[in-house]
Amino acid sequence: MSDAAAERLAQPLAATSTDRASGLRRPGAAALPAGPAGAARAGRGSLKWSLAERRRQHVHHRVDAAELPVRHEACRTARPYKLALTKSGALFEHELRKRDDDRQDLVWVEG
Repeated sequence: MSDAAAERLAQPLAATSTDRASGLRRPGAAALPAGPAGAARAGRGSLKWSLAERRRQHVHHRVDAAELPVRHEACRTARPYKLALTKSGALFEHELRKRDDDRQDLVWVEG
C-alpha cells in the first residue's frame, strides 16, 4: 500500500479519535445532554427533572427497558414531583476507557 493510500485510510480515524478524545472536558466527564425544560443539575452526573406522574412513569419505563446504567427515582418532597436521574460509576469508567482507546488510536495513526 502506498503512503498516500495509507494516509487516506488513516485520516477518518485520526479525525474521529481527535474529536472524541478532545470532546470530553475532563477525564471521566461523561456529560449529560442539556437538560430538558424544567430540569436542573443536581451534581456530577445527576439531573432533577420536574415531571407529571405519567411522564415520570414513561421515563422510568424507558430507562428500565433500555437497561441504561442510570439510577432513577421520584422525589416526592414538593410539587411538582421531580425525577432524579443519576449516572452509575460504570458509565464514567466506560467513558474513561473509551477516551484512553481514542488517545491510543490517535497516537497509532500519528505515529
